[in-house]
Amino acid sequence: MEESMNSRNDQHDSPISPYCIEDAEAQQYGGEQLSEAEIQHEEYLRGEALEETRRRNLITAEEMSKRRYSEQSFLIGPNLLPKAGKLLITAATGTGKSSISLYISACLATGTPLFDLKHKSKKDNRFGKPFFEVPGKSFVCYLDYEIPEALRQKLRLEPLSNSFKDESFRRNIAFPIHPSNYRLENQRGEGNPGSFDRLLTLMQATKPDVLVIDPFSSTHSLDENSAQIKQALNNIDRIIDAAGTAVILIHHASPKVSRDANGKVIDKSAIEKPRGHSVLVDWPDAHVHFEEEKQQGQPKGKVLRMEFSKVRHGSKLKSKTIAADFTKMTFGEVDEPDE
Repeated sequence: MEESMNSRNDQHDSPISPYCIEDAEAQQYGGEQLSEAEIQHEEYLRGEALEETRRRNLITAEEMSKRRYSEQSFLIGPNLLPKAGKLLITAATGTGKSSISLYISACLATGTPLFDLKHKSKKDNRFGKPFFEVPGKSFVCYLDYEIPEALRQKLRLEPLSNSFKDESFRRNIAFPIHPSNYRLENQRGEGNPGSFDRLLTLMQATKPDVLVIDPFSSTHSLDENSAQIKQALNNIDRIIDAAGTAVILIHHASPKVSRDANGKVIDKSAIEKPRGHSVLVDWPDAHVHFEEEKQQGQPKGKVLRMEFSKVRHGSKLKSKTIAADFTKMTFGEVDEPDE
C-alpha cells in the first residue's frame, strides 16, 4: 500500500510533459492542433468578450466621473430618503403608522414638506424654511395589505383630499389592485411566476419613484427574529436595482417592555424598538420611529414623537413632536423650544 501511494505521489510531483500541454491546448480549442496565430486570435476574442461583459455589468470610476447626475438626490430632506433609497418607519400597533405613511405618500406625490415643520433657530440661515423638505413630485406605488379599497377611500384618501388640493395628489398615488399577488418571497407551490417575481415585474414595468410596503410582516413567511429575514430585505434591494425606485418599509415595533431588577421600566432607544432581528435597522438609509406621547384629559388627537435611530447620509436628527388628527388625516407642528 505504501509503495502504491509513493508511486502516485511520484507521478504527481514529476514535471509535466510539453506534449501534455499541447494535448490540453488541442482539447481547449476543439480537439485540433491550432497554429500560433489562431491561438492568439482565440485569446483576442476571449479578451473582447470579457471587456463586453464588464461593460454590461460594471461601471468604472472613470465613467462615473463623466456622467451628469441630478442635483436633486433626496426625495425627502434633510438626507432622509435618497432617490432609489430606503426608509424604515416603525411604530407600535395602534399608533397610526399606516395613516402616517399614507400622509407621507401624499406629501411625496404633491411635493409638500412633511408635517409643516420649519427650522426655528434664528441663527440658522434656513430659519423659517421647511425642515422635511420634499423638492419635487413623485409617483408613489402604495402596496397596502391591511385596508380594503373602499375603506381606504372613505377613511384615508377622502380626508387627505381636503388638505391636498393639488390634482397630482390623486394622480400620483396608486395601489396594486390585487396586493396579495405580490410578496417579497416566492411561495412554495404557487406556480410560475412566483409572487416576488410578479412584484419585481410590476415595478420594472411601472417604475414608481417610491414604493411603500405596508406592513412588512404581510410580505413574507420568514422568521423575522433571525437573520433569515435578510432574504426579504435582499429582495427589496433587487427591486431598487431593477426599477430605480425608493422604498419606504412600514414595520411594527416590539410590544415587549424591559424592566430592571427593581421592576422599573427600562427606556429603549429608537434603534431597539423595531420588532425582529437587528438586520432590520442595519438595512435602511434612515430609520424613523413614531411613539405616542401620553396626554391628560381627552384630547381630540394624538401627539407623536418622531425619533431617529440613524440617518446614513447625514448627521443624526433630534426628535420631533407632531400633532395628529387621524379622523381628518391632518398632521402638524407641536410648539417646542427653539432648536
